[in-house]
Amino acid sequence: MSSPRVKVTSLKPHPLNHKRLHTASKAGKASKKQTPESSRLQEAFTFCRQHLFPRWDRKRRWRIKLDPTLDSVALCHFKKRTIFFQAVERDEITLLMLVCHEIAHAALQKRCGHGKRWQHRMLEASTDAENVGNSQLAEAIKRNAEAYTPDNSETVTPASIKNNIRDVTFDFFHGDGKVPALTTVLHHISLHSCLSVSELRRRCRGYKAAYKDTIEEIEAEEVERARQQSPHLESIADNLEPREPSDGLQPSSVT
Repeated sequence: MSSPRVKVTSLKPHPLNHKRLHTASKAGKASKKQTPESSRLQEAFTFCRQHLFPRWDRKRRWRIKLDPTLDSVALCHFKKRTIFFQAVERDEITLLMLVCHEIAHAALQKRCGHGKRWQHRMLEASTDAENVGNSQLAEAIKRNAEAYTPDNSETVTPASIKNNIRDVTFDFFHGDGKVPALTTVLHHISLHSCLSVSELRRRCRGYKAAYKDTIEEIEAEEVERARQQSPHLESIADNLEPREPSDGLQPSSVT
């Protein structure tokens, strides 16, 4: 006896609910909210692109992102068309200057370092900043470009690096009451010289000791300041310390 035939219907793929997918996609994008630091970095990037480099990257291929794992203040990645920043500077002028610094690299379309072409592009951006009424930014960009010259690099000595480590560490501490990390200090010094962080370390073998001495100096000043503000605390502490009997007799035990 033959088995009954079973009618097989073709299986059609379930139609995608595009409206649903679009809603889910929008929800996913909304969940990835930018942090305040990322927003400030993006605003600085947009300002520099529009006012200082209006003819650069008209197809909007380049991006700017935060990457705390960087070993430098910023990095211009040509292959990824992305400018990476380790952190966002608190000072607005410094932040804009740093973004301008990296865009000047990207605008030259090849790794030319901080040579004459890069310096010329930075000076053009300084003029543009002056034209839009931001004289502080114009001066900061100009100083940064002029710092990357052979004459200035020769004046950076081990002694000057140690002095800068001390000055920058104290400046940060007096600014917000927090001791900056050594990498933060070196990156800040690198911004105002034509030397990379690795070059600063190579030129000054005692940079760690200089930083450690500065931290000890800050701690000593804080202890002294606390004593001056509360002189009675020391006398109270003295009164609380156990004293030996003046006659040399052992204190009697209470039974």
